[in-house]
Amino acid sequence: MKSPFNQTLRFPPGSAVVLPFLVLAAPFALSNSTGSDEAGDLTELSLFDLLNIEVTVASRTEQSLSEVPGAVYVITGDELRRAGHNSIQEALRMVPGMYVSNWTTSKWDVTSRGFGTGLSPVSLAYLNQLMVMIDGVPVNSSVFSGTDWALQDLYMEDIDRIEIIRGPGGILWGANAVHGVVHIITKNAEDTHGEVSTIRGQNDERHFGVRTGGSFGETGSYRISATRSQYDTNQNTYFGFDESWRINTLNARFDWTGREDYNNHSWGRLYTAEINSDGYDLDIFDYIPVEDSMDGFQAFSSSASPDGKHTYTAWMSLDRQDQLHDFEYSVFQIDLEYRRAFSFSETSNLSTGVGYRMGKSTFTGDDVDWVDFDPRRTTLNTYRAFAVQTWDFLDHELSVVVGAQAEHNDNTGFELQPTGRISWHPESAYTLWAAVTKSVRTPSLEETNLSPSSYVVGDKDFGSEEVETIEVGFRKQLDEYTGLDMTVFHNEYSNLRNEELAPGPSLPYTLTNNAEGDATGIEIAVDSKPTDDLSLRASYAWIEGSFKSTSDGSDLFTEDYHPGQQLNLRSYYDLNERWSCDLGVYYTGDFGGSFDVKDRTRVDVRFSYEAREGMEWFFGGQQIVDPVMSEFNEYSPPSRDLFIGMTWSPR
Repeated sequence: MKSPFNQTLRFPPGSAVVLPFLVLAAPFALSNSTGSDEAGDLTELSLFDLLNIEVTVASRTEQSLSEVPGAVYVITGDELRRAGHNSIQEALRMVPGMYVSNWTTSKWDVTSRGFGTGLSPVSLAYLNQLMVMIDGVPVNSSVFSGTDWALQDLYMEDIDRIEIIRGPGGILWGANAVHGVVHIITKNAEDTHGEVSTIRGQNDERHFGVRTGGSFGETGSYRISATRSQYDTNQNTYFGFDESWRINTLNARFDWTGREDYNNHSWGRLYTAEINSDGYDLDIFDYIPVEDSMDGFQAFSSSASPDGKHTYTAWMSLDRQDQLHDFEYSVFQIDLEYRRAFSFSETSNLSTGVGYRMGKSTFTGDDVDWVDFDPRRTTLNTYRAFAVQTWDFLDHELSVVVGAQAEHNDNTGFELQPTGRISWHPESAYTLWAAVTKSVRTPSLEETNLSPSSYVVGDKDFGSEEVETIEVGFRKQLDEYTGLDMTVFHNEYSNLRNEELAPGPSLPYTLTNNAEGDATGIEIAVDSKPTDDLSLRASYAWIEGSFKSTSDGSDLFTEDYHPGQQLNLRSYYDLNERWSCDLGVYYTGDFGGSFDVKDRTRVDVRFSYEAREGMEWFFGGQQIVDPVMSEFNEYSPPSRDLFIGMTWSPR
């Protein structure tokens, strides 16, 4: 929780949004189902390969991208490396319709197809209504509605792919997947034997990572990796305080075949971070520089039958934060799930699952008259079940999907998220689909438990936000060089979060469900491969929405903080056997009049040189044309980021 001047979004109206007709836009997401280091090279994949990659995020089973009845996008580990991004959140700039804003050194807003109606008092992040997972473990915070992106610092060389659902994903993944699901999938330990190390330095960042892997037993493989990242401050002249931070992470993964040929997979992750920021000191009634400390872990285990019909998973996580002069908290969670697949015939399949999650939260206040929770200790139990039925007709050319996820939690009681989907794919390189879905976002602890002594007050009766979504899309390989993907959507929101001025001097703002709205958008994608050495990708997204208070009908102007239009163009070119040149251009525009930072264009370039087998040098720049430091305001001086680094894998 930081400065209160950002706690609400009531501002003058913004400018109108204009929709140009574009044919170019976001590429088909790439994926490498094998998880090997070599097979995912962007310049080696044909358009046929791209349409027939297998993804799991849409159905929890492997499914060809060309047949998925939804807006699914995948970024391969090779694209992560070649694009030059050094974090998950920065890499999501490549996804059509995904808006990424880095507005302090350690704070990012990442949204898909929409935006919340206020700032989190705890994190100062916008509500993003986006579920984020690492190898099946959600890393969303139960304290606020969002993700602490600074704490998701993975070794980029470990990542096989990132699968993204743009739009509702709650039918399979539960509440809080309103605007999408981001699933970060690491490589199988069998594909990461040996050693790898990476070092990267730039103007205001330093990154170091190392990994080792090998075998155990007759069928087992392991991987252990560690990273350290350091970020210098985006010196915010409004306060003039240091905002630098650093994080250390240790990861381990194990894959093996067990009894009855069950496929077993376990992983664990430890992290510790220190983040410089500002805190409010009630003794002097002013802001002071502080260093917040954060640490935690995630652990996951799964076991799946050889035919994939039975899957057992379990995970646990602990996250602790000490935000000086604000509060301390710890959140411990455990989750158990069983999934079962049934094949009644070649044209009828049913996927079901049941699960249970328990979360224990403990809060203590440094300044209880500034931020406090009531109660300070909370146990939240959630029970869930889902079922998805798929029928295929006309020799598998027509598919119909009907399903729902039902949950019961201690806060809002029973929640139901149904969906109906239909897709027609007369050929492997063409799919037309449509979907109708209802999704919910259940309340965070700040929305229900912030006490009356806090400067922003929660509501014990805070209910779930709801959205009803209609989507229509198609994807097609136009010719041997070009593929096209397009989605049109409309969202109707109800019971949205709002921050209302409460009567009396002691209660400045109260969190309520008194808001509603709608949003309509289009996402277009083109992928082109004119030569064996060159891959071109582009994305365009347009969105327009309005949000208003149901208490007095006033406009909340939330749309002012999200670009009406986004365009990115990316090129990956192998100059010869040793040199490559990769370029990215990212445009965001049509913000409303309330936003300090207006339309902007970001240009990134990366060169790499393979000095010898297993050793790659790389260098380049980011924000080299239109430099910024903060994508939220104009307090921070602009900067171009130049970087150089090396990845070494001894053979």
